Amino acid sequence: MTEPTKPDQAGAPRRVLLVDDEPSILRSLKRTLRRGGYEVLTAEGGAAGIELLNTETIQVIICDQRMPDVAGPEVLAAAYELQPDAFRITLTGYTDLEAAQKSINEGHVNQFLMKPWDDEHLRRCVADGLRSHDLVVENRRLQKLTQQQNDQLTEWNTKLEEKVEQRTAQVRRQNELLGRVNRVMQDSLRDTVELLASVMEMSDPALGLHSKRVALIAQRLGQWVGLDEDGLRDLGFATRLHEIGVIGGAPTKPGESVSRAKQREAAENGYHVLSRVAGFSRIARAVRDQAEAYDASVPNAEGKKESVSTVARLLAVADVYDSATFDRADPTKIDRGAGRRAIESGRGNRLDPELCDALLKNLVETAETPAQREVVELRPRQVRVGMTLADDLMSAEGVLLIKAGTRIGESLIHRVRQLTTSELLADAVRVFADPRAVAA
Repeated sequence: MTEPTKPDQAGAPRRVLLVDDEPSILRSLKRTLRRGGYEVLTAEGGAAGIELLNTETIQVIICDQRMPDVAGPEVLAAAYELQPDAFRITLTGYTDLEAAQKSINEGHVNQFLMKPWDDEHLRRCVADGLRSHDLVVENRRLQKLTQQQNDQLTEWNTKLEEKVEQRTAQVRRQNELLGRVNRVMQDSLRDTVELLASVMEMSDPALGLHSKRVALIAQRLGQWVGLDEDGLRDLGFATRLHEIGVIGGAPTKPGESVSRAKQREAAENGYHVLSRVAGFSRIARAVRDQAEAYDASVPNAEGKKESVSTVARLLAVADVYDSATFDRADPTKIDRGAGRRAIESGRGNRLDPELCDALLKNLVETAETPAQREVVELRPRQVRVGMTLADDLMSAEGVLLIKAGTRIGESLIHRVRQLTTSELLADAVRVFADPRAVAA
């Protein structure tokens, strides 16, 4: 016995099951629920009710407390096992309190209706039961959906972690490869610098020694003003090669001053040589700009005007100081006073005043340290009688030839020249400077 009903959200009919052993009560209940918009099923007796619970999906069950075949608590207990989401209502009389307690314990009753019932109250109870059923079903659906989403999220996170690990490993390998390539390039650039510096030293040994001294001065000054690692590397390369544009030109006579025009020409020549080497663009510009005023505007690689680089300004200060301090014809003659005066004269004109001040401060601090003999580096053919070795004279293979402190006489000069001719002597000889050298 059924009535037309509206389907629930999932498309299945919404059913209310009435279980009672008295047909008149079933008819009365059914009339009360006729306008509820759902399907009403009836079962005469507890056994018929359990049979329907086995075959039909029920949202709300209303079961009489006392029935002769199967009592209400047993029916509701079966409903709890077979369809736990169904909302369970029991009909009980005022004197059935013990049976009501049994329904609670065994049938997990959600609602009690007392006989005789109020029709409006009955309809509200059924409506509440349907809403409760829907909430239970929806909650389970949401829990299932949440679990599925969590499982999917966990799977995605696992895959993402795997991809991140793979990408990290790939980036690490790429970085290692780039690091090796960069080291190879850096080694190649250093080899190129050493090659060009060797060519320059072979052309003019005094020029090579001057470049080495300028490199040492500029590196100390660059560290003092906080130049970064890349800047110090560029500075070291630029200072070693800053005079390469002089090669092939007319040599400068001892004591002869070089005009700005000639300086610019040599710097431009050096720029054209170095700019042909891959990776030397900044170094080439620093060599070119060393002859410019520190606050000038110079073209970059794109032809746009920009300030003279810090490397070029450091190079200019170190070059001016060394050129005035050391006699190129005889590097053992040192006049630090002349170097100081050259820096003071160029300060704020061609030379950066802050770098000049930094160099002068270093000179003052050096002058205030305990006095010690100055050491200079010479080419073997520049060694003369009367000089004193500051370091042990070693062969190219590292064998001791002459001990430090030895005063060089005619016989030692002859021996040094023989060793140089047979290529058994290292490239440089370190001796003490002329004791008559002017102090800073």
